[in-house]
Amino acid sequence: GIGHVYVQGDLTCTGPITAAKNITLIGDGKRSTVLTFTHTGDGIKSTWPINSSTAVHFYVKDLGLTCSNGSNTGAGFADVGGSYIGMEGCAVNGFKYGVIFDQTEIAYLEKNNFESQLAGGAGVWLVDGPQHTVGANPGFTNRISIKDNQINQDATVYGIADDGGYIHEIEGNNF
Repeated sequence: GIGHVYVQGDLTCTGPITAAKNITLIGDGKRSTVLTFTHTGDGIKSTWPINSSTAVHFYVKDLGLTCSNGSNTGAGFADVGGSYIGMEGCAVNGFKYGVIFDQTEIAYLEKNNFESQLAGGAGVWLVDGPQHTVGANPGFTNRISIKDNQINQDATVYGIADDGGYIHEIEGNNF
């Protein structure tokens, strides 16, 4: 089964949170439970073998993810090679990328706010090939659903950067 890890209050994180299989990370709401990251990398990091698929079952719900480091080059939530990944009811801001799905299969983003990512980045980046992970083959980022999100970025940031892959459902988002 899937275990739940509850986070309450605001916390400062000086390094990434590493995802574990079969876990749902849950807060009290995207404005009530805020994780503020101070480093330059990813906030929540879910990394699995490339050029394959790993059943991870990792979900993030009702959390705020903020980066206070203006030199950030990572994502609020980055998954590489995982399957059954999701984020719902979260707010992500201040990272270069809100979310990176790289070789992710069967994943969803629903009812999130992606705001104020850093110049040259994106609210959501769907990677298909080695642009993010060296040695990654194209064709593994599949079945991604991006629904009913608020995506507010300035002119130097993409709302959604979709490099390809297979069967992405993008609907009902407000840009």
